[in-house]
Amino acid sequence: MKKIILLVLLAVSNISFSQCQKCTSITEASKEPEKVKSLIINGYMRPNGPFTIFPKEIENFKNLQILYLSDQQFSEVPEFIGNLTNLVELSLAGGELEKLPNSIFNLKKLKELLLNDNNFSEEYLVELKKKLKVELPNTKVILE
Repeated sequence: MKKIILLVLLAVSNISFSQCQKCTSITEASKEPEKVKSLIINGYMRPNGPFTIFPKEIENFKNLQILYLSDQQFSEVPEFIGNLTNLVELSLAGGELEKLPNSIFNLKKLKELLLNDNNFSEEYLVELKKKLKVELPNTKVILE
């Protein structure tokens, strides 16, 4: 009986300690920002609608590996994005972006970058593709 109680307690404690490794809201993630590994927020699924400004709170998620902010309405990504050096996947698809901050090229662990369906000009896309090839050669990039 003691073993069963111990197992139940361990299961409950694991749930509470890891409840937001894969978060779907900024509020949920902000409770324990150091534990957040994945943050996936689709603008159409958000109760308050898409973000119009890139959420500043994301700067605190230093261990973030997966960030999906798809179908949002912000037009700028702040420079602090380059400080999230553990990012492996980043989606900013379906947004209002016209350019990216140069700090995006600090994300050397990035394996996948989704940028399709934004407002990038043709000229900017040409330059971005060149720079991505040089700066992030191991990153799969979806631009169109």
